[in-house]
Amino acid sequence: NRTDYSHAFRGIGWTNATYDPLYTFDALNTNKIIDATSMYYGSKITGRIEVDTSGCTAMDSIFAYSAFSSIGTVDTRNIGNIGGTFTGATNLTNIDLLHLKKDGSQTFSNTVFFNCINLTEIRIKGRIGKSVNMQHCKNLSKDSIKNTEQTGIIDVLIDTGEVQTLTLPSSVRNYFTDQEWSGMIPPNWNLSFV
Repeated sequence: NRTDYSHAFRGIGWTNATYDPLYTFDALNTNKIIDATSMYYGSKITGRIEVDTSGCTAMDSIFAYSAFSSIGTVDTRNIGNIGGTFTGATNLTNIDLLHLKKDGSQTFSNTVFFNCINLTEIRIKGRIGKSVNMQHCKNLSKDSIKNTEQTGIIDVLIDTGEVQTLTLPSSVRNYFTDQEWSGMIPPNWNLSFV
């Protein structure tokens, strides 16, 4: 069984016409994908994608510069550095669930959400304990920031004892008052609006 899907569907030659029905989601999900590095990098496949990444130990830039508008669960619990997972995915509007480690030890590069200008909805399970930059996500919903299910960005921040920064777009600043923002941020976290 194939486990290395690095660069498998990379590039502009991969469209809905060349991907479906040859590579159905069910077919991909029957194999445990170990390496998904740049798996869909730059592909022009549109619509929704669901890929089981629960066994991945490498997935840097898996969806970078892809044309997907919606992504199911992205399980990163076996990854130390989230890298450029969604870099340049300008069509992306929804991530059902970004599943992180519970201890907040994963590193977010400044490019994880770079130019994700249409990202509106994201839910997160696990913890964020390292600085994260979402300044390009200008359309984030209020629920993606904080919600009653405790799956918003603010909800999953934890204090690791080291100073960290959450960078958000200025377009979300009016979701809460300054007092509400300061009351939601854990100790040792700075909040920056750009």
